[in-house]
Amino acid sequence: ILGEAGTGKTTLVRTALAELGDTPSRYVMVSNPTLARDEFYEYLAQEFDLSDEARVSKTRFLSELQRQVEARFAAGGLTGLIIDEAQSMPHELLEEIRLLGNSETTTTKLLSIVLSGQPELADRLNDPSLRQLAQRIAASFHLLPLDEKSVGELIAHRLRAAARWWPLSCASV
Repeated sequence: ILGEAGTGKTTLVRTALAELGDTPSRYVMVSNPTLARDEFYEYLAQEFDLSDEARVSKTRFLSELQRQVEARFAAGGLTGLIIDEAQSMPHELLEEIRLLGNSETTTTKLLSIVLSGQPELADRLNDPSLRQLAQRIAASFHLLPLDEKSVGELIAHRLRAAARWWPLSCASV
């Protein structure tokens, strides 16, 4: 997902995640991807509820994550990793993301990965050293800023929503 700052990339992702509701699927969102490699794996292990050992050992992390995504898939769920502000991600971590995407059965990718960022992300993915990651991108979407009419509709919608909420908040004062 590409778009200039403020076009709603994060809002779009959070809304989509909220729509999942009570399903067997599990998604982890990394909102600050400027981590060192070890910190990145520690964060993912924590968010995927892996063991303390998986937080300090990449080998243990990969083994536990593989078992978890296979079990979730068998139960009818999906596992996903969403990287917000991916244009800021260090090159080393972009390569790690590519390798995490290798989690698969003979017919299905078990770990869905979404990269969300500003247009500079596309430039980075065009770098020859990230060719293998770029080749794995199955879908791409570029969010554009709202036009004047759409901004007016959005403001009107939010005012209507606020008007429905406002009497309730005043009654409790």
